[in-house]
Amino acid sequence: MRRVLIALFLTATMAVASNFSEAIKLYKSGDLTEAKKYFEQAYHDDGVETAGYFLGIYYAEGLAGVDKDYQKAKIYLEPAVRSGNVRAKCALAKIYRLEERPEMAQHVLGDIDQQTCERLTSSKRGVEHATKNEAKKD
Repeated sequence: MRRVLIALFLTATMAVASNFSEAIKLYKSGDLTEAKKYFEQAYHDDGVETAGYFLGIYYAEGLAGVDKDYQKAKIYLEPAVRSGNVRAKCALAKIYRLEERPEMAQHVLGDIDQQTCERLTSSKRGVEHATKNEAKKD
């Protein structure tokens, strides 16, 4: 019985890692549409909060044919913000600034400055760092 439980746990763990890993691989390769499907599975089925950050970016930026929708972006970004994801904080603050709500942007950022947000969110470096952090959790 114990071996069966261990096997089930390992299978579930590999599925979680595989959905998120596949999403990142596709995202980095530029297949954003297919990556979104895996991010959704990783977030909704596997509970990977970092996948929520990426889904929030899809809606905030209108990636892969997704209509820009700041409300949906917030739904995905807020749990990542609560868990301390700095990139999610920067993305959510950006939405608040675009909505002309600077006080909310500052509240979300706390002591994080704008240069830090720009450094973290510009280029693929942000993707690579976010995936390394998620791998550490597993």
